[in-house]
Amino acid sequence: MKKNLLFFLLTLFAGYSTLLNAQTIVSTEPSNKNVILEEYTGVNCTWCPDGHRIANELMEANPGRLFAINIHYGTFAATTPDYRTPDGNTLGSYFGPTGYPTGTINRVVVGPAGSTSQNGLKGVFSDRGQWAGYANTTMAQSSCLNIAAHSTINHTTRELTVLVEVYYTANSAKTANKLTVMLLQDNILGPQTGSSRNPTQILGSQYNHQHMLRDVISESGTAWGDPINKTTAGTFFTKTYVYPIPQSINQIPVDLFNLNVIAFVSEDQMNVISGCKSTLKVTGLPDMDPRAMQGSQIVTPACDHFAKASVDVKNYGGNPITSLQIQYGIAPNFDVYDFTGNIPTLGNSTIELPLFYAGIGQSKNLTVNILKQNGADVPQTGNTTIQIPVLKSVGFTSSNDSITIRIWQDKDGSETTWKLFNSNGDVVAEGGPYEDLPSATTKLRTHKAKLETSGCYKFYMYDSFGDGINHGNGAGKYQISDAASNVLATGDGKFTYEDFRTFIKYEAGSTVEITPQASNTEYGTVSGGGTVNFGEMTTLTATLAEGASFINWTMNGIIVSTSTQFMFQAIENTTVTANFSKPDGIKPYKENTVKVYPNPVNDILTLDYAGTINRYEIYNVTGQLVKKEYVSGKNISVHDLANGIYVLRIYTNQGIKQQRFVKN
Repeated sequence: MKKNLLFFLLTLFAGYSTLLNAQTIVSTEPSNKNVILEEYTGVNCTWCPDGHRIANELMEANPGRLFAINIHYGTFAATTPDYRTPDGNTLGSYFGPTGYPTGTINRVVVGPAGSTSQNGLKGVFSDRGQWAGYANTTMAQSSCLNIAAHSTINHTTRELTVLVEVYYTANSAKTANKLTVMLLQDNILGPQTGSSRNPTQILGSQYNHQHMLRDVISESGTAWGDPINKTTAGTFFTKTYVYPIPQSINQIPVDLFNLNVIAFVSEDQMNVISGCKSTLKVTGLPDMDPRAMQGSQIVTPACDHFAKASVDVKNYGGNPITSLQIQYGIAPNFDVYDFTGNIPTLGNSTIELPLFYAGIGQSKNLTVNILKQNGADVPQTGNTTIQIPVLKSVGFTSSNDSITIRIWQDKDGSETTWKLFNSNGDVVAEGGPYEDLPSATTKLRTHKAKLETSGCYKFYMYDSFGDGINHGNGAGKYQISDAASNVLATGDGKFTYEDFRTFIKYEAGSTVEITPQASNTEYGTVSGGGTVNFGEMTTLTATLAEGASFINWTMNGIIVSTSTQFMFQAIENTTVTANFSKPDGIKPYKENTVKVYPNPVNDILTLDYAGTINRYEIYNVTGQLVKKEYVSGKNISVHDLANGIYVLRIYTNQGIKQQRFVKN
C-alpha cells in the first residue's frame, strides 16, 4: 500500500536543556521495556482463536505495557477474504513461522523452548502458552529508551498524521536503531476456523478480528521501519508521518473509526527495545452521527411474555451525546425509550432497553432505531438501525413425575455446578462440580428432580472460571425434560459465569384469568378473555366508537399489539388494556375513509382519495408528530421514516381523515 508519504525529520537533540524545549509527549524518566507481541495467524487455523484469546487477556492484564499485532501470513491465511499484506508477508518470510498460532515477544530469541523458524532463528517463536512468561520477563527488564506517539485522523480528507518521539535514557547496544510504525485495524468481521475457542469475538455468524496489521508506515517503504542514527543517552528523536488512508487494503475496507497505531524501536530487524500505542484523535467529524453497533438479548428470569435487550451505541459525531430517543420493538409493535447520559466523541455506551413484548416460543427480531440525538432528528441511515434476534423461551409441564436434567460437561468439570430454584427461591435440586476430563471433550451427567409445587422454576448453570461449558474445551450444553420427554429448557453452554432458563409447573386442568379493559369506554369497548385454560391461545378484540381511533393494547404498561385483535398464550393471570383516542375539535371520521397503498410501504405512499388534500401529518405509535407537509399531489415520500406503524392524518375540505400504514 506504500506510500506517498510526507515526512518531516526534526533535528536530533543531545543536550537535556535543548530537550526541555523540544520534547512534548515522551517521558525522560528511566523505565522498563514494553512488549510487542507479533502473533502470526490465519483464517483457516483451528487453534488461532485460542491464541487471540490469550493475547487479548495479556493486553487486558498489562494495559499500556503489552501490545498485540495479528499478522495474517502463510498457507493458513491464503483464502478469501485475504487478510495478508505485503508488509506482513515480508515479516513472515524473514522470520519463517512453522506452526500456528505462534508469536514473537519483542523479536527476541527466547531460548531452546521456542520453535525453530524456517530460516534457522531458533527460539524466536514461542507457543501461546509461553507468551505470558516471556512477556513478564521482558517487562521486568530496563529499557534504554522511552517512546510515545500521538496520531490525528482527518475524517474529511482521510489523512493520518503520526508524531513519534523517542528519548534515550541510556546508551543503546547498537549505534543505530530502527523505528517502526504500524497501522492496525479492529472489528473486521469475517470467517475464522475454530472460532468457538474464542466465543467473545463471535458476532452472529461471523468472527470479529482485532488488531490486524494493515500497513507499515515508513519512509523507507519497507516493513523494517526507518533509521535512528544516534542512540546515546540524552538523545531526543522525533519524526512526523503523514499517511493517506486508502479506502481499502486488499479489498478489505479501512474503517477510520477502528484504526490504531503502534510504534516501536528495535536494534535492527531483531530485538525490539520498547514500544507504545499511539493516542488517537479524529477531526473533521459531522456534528451528529450516533450508530447502533450491536445488541444482545438480556435473559429475564420471569415466566411471562416479556423480554429485554441492550444496544451498544457509539458516538461518531463531533458533539457529545447527552440524550437519545430510541425506537425499539418487534414489528409492528414499537415503543420509544429516552436515554440520558454522556457519550463523548468516539465513546460508546451499552444502553439497556425497557421490557418489550416478545411472546413465547418463537425466535423474532427486535428492531432498534435511533431517532433523535440531543433533541434533534437523526438522519436515518443504515448505521442507526440494527436487528437483534430474541427468543423468550418458557416451557411448561403438568407432569407430577420427576424431570430429567442432562448436563453435557466440558473438559473442565470441576468448574461446573448448577441449581434449580422454585418460585419461592428455594433450591430444590443441585449438582456438580464434576471430575475434569483428560481431553477437550464432553461427558453426559444425568440427574432427576421432583417438582413438588406449581409455579415458575428457574434453572441456573454456573462456571467458576467464567468461560461457560462450550468454550473450545468441549461443546458442552444442557437440557431439561419432563417424564413425557417434553423439552422444558435448553442451553448451548456458551456463557461466562452463569446462564439460566425458566419453565412453569402447573396442575392439569388449571385456568388463568384474562381481563381486558378499555382506557376510555366512550371511545371503544373490548371483548374476549375471561377464564381460560392454562396454555391456551386467547383472543381479545377492541371495537371503536364513532370518531375514535385505536392506539394499542398494553399489558403492565408495555405495548403488546397495535392491532384491534390481540392473540396470545394464556400462562398467567393478567389484565390487558385497549387504548383509544378521540382528538378534540376534529370532525368525526372512521378509518379506511382514505385508502393508502402500498401498505406496507418502502418508499412512496400513494393516497386514494377523491377530494382535495390540503396538507398531511404523520404520527408514530406514541402519538408524536414525525412528518408534516403541505401537498398538492397524492404521493408521499416515507423513505426517511424508521420501520414501524404510523398514523397518516390528512386535512381536506371535508374535514380530517386518517389511516394507519406500516413502513418497512
